[in-house]
Amino acid sequence: MKFDSNRAWSDALRLLSANRNVVAIVAGVFFFLPYLALMLVAPELASPSGAEPAETPDEAMAQITALGPRFFVTMVVLGLIQAVGVLGLLRLLTDRTKPTVGEALSSGVAMLLPYILANLLQGVLVVLVLFVPASILFATGSAALNLVALAYLVAGILYLFVRFCMLSPVIAIERATNPVAALRRSWQLTASQSARLLGFFALLFIAMVVLFMVISVILGLLFAIAGGTLEAIGNGFVGALANAVWTTVLMAVLAAIHRQLANGSVPDRAA
Repeated sequence: MKFDSNRAWSDALRLLSANRNVVAIVAGVFFFLPYLALMLVAPELASPSGAEPAETPDEAMAQITALGPRFFVTMVVLGLIQAVGVLGLLRLLTDRTKPTVGEALSSGVAMLLPYILANLLQGVLVVLVLFVPASILFATGSAALNLVALAYLVAGILYLFVRFCMLSPVIAIERATNPVAALRRSWQLTASQSARLLGFFALLFIAMVVLFMVISVILGLLFAIAGGTLEAIGNGFVGALANAVWTTVLMAVLAAIHRQLANGSVPDRAA
């Protein structure tokens, strides 16, 4: 079957509408509040590049390294919190048994280890398949080969992103505990759908970026007028809200896409 982007978007909106109360709780606790706390308490960790953007990759790495272990520990903790929220939210959106928020989040904690291992395996695959060959081409110093390497990296990252986009739904909805099997299942579900999925994600990303840019400009001007502490709080609020909305919408979209691509080949408890 061909992937239907209109159907996926309609299903995503329906899932959000039907579960709006529990979705708001999970989004607030796991996607909004942790990011807001990070933005307010340690803004240098939320934006490691600092006030002046790095001009080279080496400068960017130096800026991040200068933050020390605290940066990496904070990012790991934040990532784990959001991972539990992601897995719990996917179950809340799709499980016919209508679990409570606590039950869904307990499920998210239970599936956290397979989720981490699957993402680590995915990262290793990306490094071996994309970055190692590209690094070899970059090392030649040839301008032409550098362009080839850059094109290869961009195309490869987009392709693998699409092929593994079902990883979270497979683990959360299908309860896949084997990381390798979860990656294989995502690859299977997205077979022959890469171009359509990539186009859909591109449109979704562009729409969200434009929306948040407009909101940021409008609210940013108001916060700038207020100045001082209110400006910092306001900017942190906007950043946290953007993170919460984007993550929530993306999870609903992934759940809708999974339902369509799986075409009934999921456990009975999952809608």
